[in-house]
Amino acid sequence: MRDIKKYEKSEMEERESIEAKEQLAYVLPNESLYLMLGEEKRLLKEMYPLETEYEYAYSRYFWEAYPKLPEITIEEIKELLKK
Repeated sequence: MRDIKKYEKSEMEERESIEAKEQLAYVLPNESLYLMLGEEKRLLKEMYPLETEYEYAYSRYFWEAYPKLPEITIEEIKELLKK
C-alpha cells in the first residue's frame, strides 16, 4: 500500500476507463468474435489475420514460439467501436 502513495491522486483520476466491450474486442480471438454484436464483429475480423506466422528464434518447441501479430492499440479499438 505504501507504493500507492507515490502516485498523485490527479494522475489516477486522469486515466480513461476501458469499457467491457472494448476489453473483449482486444482479447477475443477470431473464433470467438461471434460474441460481439452486429457490425463490430465484421470490423474486428478485418483487423486480425486469419493465418499467423510464428517467430522461432531461440525456441526449441512450438509452444515456445511467439506469434507475429499486428500491433493494435486500445485507442484503435475504441475508435473502431465508436463507428
